[in-house]
Amino acid sequence: MVTVDGGEPAFPPTVFVPSARVRPGDAELSLELRTLADGRTALLAYSTLDRLVDGCGSAQPWVSIRADRLGELREHFDVVLVDAELPEGLRAQPDETEPTQPTEPTGPTEPAESAGPTEPTHPAARTEAPEQR
Repeated sequence: MVTVDGGEPAFPPTVFVPSARVRPGDAELSLELRTLADGRTALLAYSTLDRLVDGCGSAQPWVSIRADRLGELREHFDVVLVDAELPEGLRAQPDETEPTQPTEPTGPTEPAESAGPTEPTHPAARTEAPEQR
């Protein structure tokens, strides 16, 4: 796992970020933030969709964001956790009233280390609704 506490991180051009589910007509979206055991607020970012699914579960809503735009959201989080694997009990669970999001496999990935985040916080970071799948 990589944590980024400042400076310009070396991300792929696009990262996949857990979010609240976006509905048609929504003008904004909420990114899912986590509170770490030490009290810092973390944004989870994944280098591939496979790693997001491995780390958060297949039911996790997500958005793709250009990595160069993460700095615009910096006031909402203290640290970025890259390719973090959430404990099973903290992963998104399928909602039986809605279909799960399709995923597009990008090939095998290496397992990520455990990030140790706690329960999700109320989403605080808002941005214009980018592409969501």
